[in-house]
Amino acid sequence: MTTGRNNRVMMEGVGARVIRGPDWKWGKQDGGEGHVGTVRSFESPEEVVVVWDNGTAANYRCSGAYDVRIFDSAPTGIKHDGTMCDTCRQQPIIGIRWKCAECTNYDLCTTCYHGDKHHLRHRFYRITTPGSERLVCASTPRHATPAPPPTGILWRRQAPDMIREHRLEHVTLWRGPVLLESRRKSKKITARGIFTGGRVVRGVDWQWEDQDGGNGRRGKVTEIQDWSAASPHSAAYVLWDNGAKNLYRVGFEGMSDLKCVQDAKGGSFYRDHCPVLGEQNGNRNPGGLQIGDLVNIDLDLEIVQSLQHGHGGWTDGMFETLTTTGTVCGIDEDHDIVVQYPSGNRWTFNPAVLTKANVVRSGEVAAGAEGGSCQFLVGDLVQICYDIDRIKLLQRGHGEWAEAMLPTLGKVGRVQQIYSDSDLKVEVCGTSWTYNPAAVTKVAPSGSAVTNASGERLSQLLKKLFETQESGDINEELVKAAANGDLAKVEDILMRPDVDVNGQCAGHTAMQAASQNGHVDVLKLLLKHNVDLEAEDKDGDRAVHHAAFGDEGSVIEVLQRGGADLNARNKRRQTPLHIAVNKGHLQVVKTLLDFGCHPSLQDSEGDTPLHDAISKKRDDMLSVLLEASADVTITNNNGFNALHHAALRGNPSWWHTRRLRDKCRRGLKGRSEPTRSQLGKAPAQSVACLQPPMAKRLPDR
Repeated sequence: MTTGRNNRVMMEGVGARVIRGPDWKWGKQDGGEGHVGTVRSFESPEEVVVVWDNGTAANYRCSGAYDVRIFDSAPTGIKHDGTMCDTCRQQPIIGIRWKCAECTNYDLCTTCYHGDKHHLRHRFYRITTPGSERLVCASTPRHATPAPPPTGILWRRQAPDMIREHRLEHVTLWRGPVLLESRRKSKKITARGIFTGGRVVRGVDWQWEDQDGGNGRRGKVTEIQDWSAASPHSAAYVLWDNGAKNLYRVGFEGMSDLKCVQDAKGGSFYRDHCPVLGEQNGNRNPGGLQIGDLVNIDLDLEIVQSLQHGHGGWTDGMFETLTTTGTVCGIDEDHDIVVQYPSGNRWTFNPAVLTKANVVRSGEVAAGAEGGSCQFLVGDLVQICYDIDRIKLLQRGHGEWAEAMLPTLGKVGRVQQIYSDSDLKVEVCGTSWTYNPAAVTKVAPSGSAVTNASGERLSQLLKKLFETQESGDINEELVKAAANGDLAKVEDILMRPDVDVNGQCAGHTAMQAASQNGHVDVLKLLLKHNVDLEAEDKDGDRAVHHAAFGDEGSVIEVLQRGGADLNARNKRRQTPLHIAVNKGHLQVVKTLLDFGCHPSLQDSEGDTPLHDAISKKRDDMLSVLLEASADVTITNNNGFNALHHAALRGNPSWWHTRRLRDKCRRGLKGRSEPTRSQLGKAPAQSVACLQPPMAKRLPDR
């Protein structure tokens, strides 16, 4: 196999049912988020033709940028011989196989995986190709030959006047299993399209004369079936309004006999767990490492150990690799990466484990083989991490991840603000977001040093970058102007008759963008134009949540005067107070409490802001919450009240622990039993298990 072929994607197969992917930028061609289509053909290893259930057909990217995810690969004929779904007993598993990473020999089919079968806290491997599990199974020899690929896959290519069949060379770049985050913390959306209950008319591949009663006549889908035993889930049974009924192709060999005129729901699924068409091993930049590259390991130890099975394994001597930058010194015949470290040791890695180190060289900064890091300053140019899976992990507890951040991946922005917890507020792509400093890399424009003196030059460079991203969409321009605090531009846009003051750009409104970035004047202007204060983004966050997240106490005041609900909850049941406590924004916490927000509402985990303050070991916030009469007796989903939680977290403050204990006693006065966690332990017993020094200070009742 040539090097050129090694850099191609593995074509998943005609007929796969797909949804929009992470790099989607084509509006509502697909019908909207969650709508399903069918892979019709591959124009090349970089381009795929999809026919959406709404009848739209177009070419999409599947290399370099990824427009499509695989919803169901069963119609392609993929099956995992020798496997069985341990819930519904499907044998063999068809389409994608989901293997539990925490249980021995436990598998689910796609329907059961997205249907929340088995433990939601358990992590799973996603196995898209039969035999590829050998790449990670420790019981398989390192150089074992993968099972042969499916043969005889028919590829279809669209010509101007006809469909002609031919076979494209199958690019055999096998994708190993990808270890996913637990479903419990992942987002579900609803699939829509040609499913049971949907209304349809004849589609692009219709060849069944007037069975439907004539062109434009409608029918109702009564069931999704198999067109053939070799192509499951590839057909729909339709009852036409004229009384006729029959089976029609929806995926079989890429065919689309039907077009949806009234979509139906096809159940909910974990969107981000669906594989990206063309992506290898969850890596957005497959095959990108070369000899001489500097690399780091940025994954958790348990993930590294799992990924190393079948790729050289893991030994205790490799712990040096977790904190040291190494140099790629070889790529073996299995495409595993050999890395040399300053100690002289060489280790072999699964390429999915490694992240290419970005080297910054300026007048003051040089990050090289020693893995040195640089300090960020306001005005610095930084590049956002391009790996969507990695940045989602890094953003946890550092501003979280929003789908609206997708356009910023790999882009260059400027540091606007550095928060007390070292998180960075970065202006990028015409908007501003907060990033984990580990999710960005300091860069220097060629021919210039990263110094304060170059700030004006950098601003002009960024302005050019933003100017190239003008979209022409008036609502998008409004959101960007609000995010940047451009009052004059916002005022000008609001005078136009076609603008929607509540319009969205990448899932966010102008109100939300201005709130997070602290642009009070813009907020006041928007309020004069009847803006919706309670509009929610995809995560359920409202403007007041964004203000809390951005550490903007002055914005909270404006929103409160405008009538905003300060106790609003997002999809994780978090209030603005939860967010302010988690982000460590003390002034926002005080502002919210001063305006009378509830101090003890619970999120989806059952935690109150008091639990969160204890987790963050923020005694200052603990004092403020206790002064606001926060309820210390409320227990979370694990059965722990604030005192239990303080004990388990090892909060060292003797004074605050006594206050919690005294409040607990007052709150429990009159009850016949002392409060206990679901483990059956009183606070001091919990402490005795986990924090011996504190247990001595905290006697049981």
